[in-house]
Amino acid sequence: RIITNKLATMLAALTRNRQIGERGNYERQLVSQIQSIVVNRFVSTRADEHITLEVDGMTQVPPFSCKFCPAINTSYILAIADEGGSVQLVNYNRSSVVKEWNAHTNAIFDIAWRHNGDRLLTGSGDGTVIEWDICKNVNLANYASHKGSIKCIDIQPDHTQVFATGSRDGSIKIWDPRCNKSGDIYKPVNTIQNAHSTNSNKKTIRKATTTFTANSVTCITYHDSNTIISAGATDGKLKKWDIRRCYSSPKSVSQPISEILYSGDSPRVRGFTSLIVDSARTNLFASCTDNNIYRYNLHSTNTKPSATYTGHSNASFFVKAALSPDDQYLISGSSCSSAYIWKVNNPMQSPLTLIGHSSEVTCVDWCPHEFGYIATCSDDNYRIWRLRSDYDVIEPCNLIGICQTARNTKVTENSTPKEPSVEKKVTFIPIYKDHPATNTSQFSNANGKGAVKLFMT
Repeated sequence: RIITNKLATMLAALTRNRQIGERGNYERQLVSQIQSIVVNRFVSTRADEHITLEVDGMTQVPPFSCKFCPAINTSYILAIADEGGSVQLVNYNRSSVVKEWNAHTNAIFDIAWRHNGDRLLTGSGDGTVIEWDICKNVNLANYASHKGSIKCIDIQPDHTQVFATGSRDGSIKIWDPRCNKSGDIYKPVNTIQNAHSTNSNKKTIRKATTTFTANSVTCITYHDSNTIISAGATDGKLKKWDIRRCYSSPKSVSQPISEILYSGDSPRVRGFTSLIVDSARTNLFASCTDNNIYRYNLHSTNTKPSATYTGHSNASFFVKAALSPDDQYLISGSSCSSAYIWKVNNPMQSPLTLIGHSSEVTCVDWCPHEFGYIATCSDDNYRIWRLRSDYDVIEPCNLIGICQTARNTKVTENSTPKEPSVEKKVTFIPIYKDHPATNTSQFSNANGKGAVKLFMT
């Protein structure tokens, strides 16, 4: 009741502020406070559970990448790419797949939307990137030069044409479709060779336990229009590159303009699986295979992490992370069967967990224009999570995922946190008395339309 009254007061202040036409820091603070109250009300129902299939339509394959459309008018579209090389477009307003096509004959490891939301880039294990017109399912351009699987794609923040890719072959390539076309194939305008090679004179190391080579580039992100930050599978370094420089030698190890060495306590250097830069381009979040996510201040000369987020398990290079649209929350997949959500400015607080998957949760994404929507992928399926206050009207047999506070367990390198037992197909999930979403009738009446509507602008 105290929380409901507090929320009603905040909503009244927010409404009053908008009526008098004042939108600024005060409104953002109110919205942030409201979100902090309702963020633990994410749920997933059977209608929001989907699977990905091979081209034959019979064999289930795991999804490898998920991204919400960045355009504000079509942010309700979620793109899913899978191991079979197919792409699905899901309308979360309808809880249905609205389009699907076979984009590659090999696995798609990463995808990226153009900022206007009508084109999608797909990076595949065949070493190519294809640009698609999603309205017509037309192949607009082919980008080819990598000699290994493409593991990551990122679009230049200030220019929708230029993008970068990182590959298992150890290189980072910069592409610009306005130039450097050879026949029907676009070639890179710049290449950073051996970006994360541990020893350029040694042959590629192959292990049966991993699909990544020792010098693989696992993740990249633009810091600004002229610099890229990258990470590798084994060298434990975060490197910053000036893409205006020419890195021409294919045999030597390219030199970055700066680098950050591994900051963890592991006896051996670990690799990174995901890199995110916040909207202010100030903080870098680096997800490491030592079960930590490190936050670095990119405007500081201090190379030590400014914060560390723990509690999840990261034993796979498929585990990714994302930020909420207001940069206040950090979400990550986990090698346990849950996704984890941390408050960015309070890393010591126990994270929230999205419970419901039965396998490793790999890629995740948070809708960039609607706080109340999250996507998670796992080997069993992919699903959409919604902020809802009406637990009481959801049939127990339809509720397949809930949000709750994680156990305060420190995950070590050789241990895995115990997760609540959740079957792959949940038939009933009890709502406990102390769960914050059990008594929400007053909360629903406070806003009239449910929690999701609070964040629509």
